[in-house]
Amino acid sequence: LPRLDLSNQRHRRRFEDMVTKSLEDAASRFSVPLDGYRPRADLDNMYDAQTLWDEYMAETCFKYFEANTGRLVVLSGINH
Repeated sequence: LPRLDLSNQRHRRRFEDMVTKSLEDAASRFSVPLDGYRPRADLDNMYDAQTLWDEYMAETCFKYFEANTGRLVVLSGINH
């Protein structure tokens, strides 16, 4: 499994916004400073799982390019 960096607070807040707010509200907060932000403990496991999934997808694409030539098309959802 890929190594996970779960310390990026901006990434964590974006994740939380995307799962708790409408798309428009979440997108409007991308540039809001992190002042006073505290991660929600009730979303820890969900965040860990989503980060693992994202890192696994990225690592799989990277390994494909190491072993092959050509192109790779990746279809992913809105929060990847």
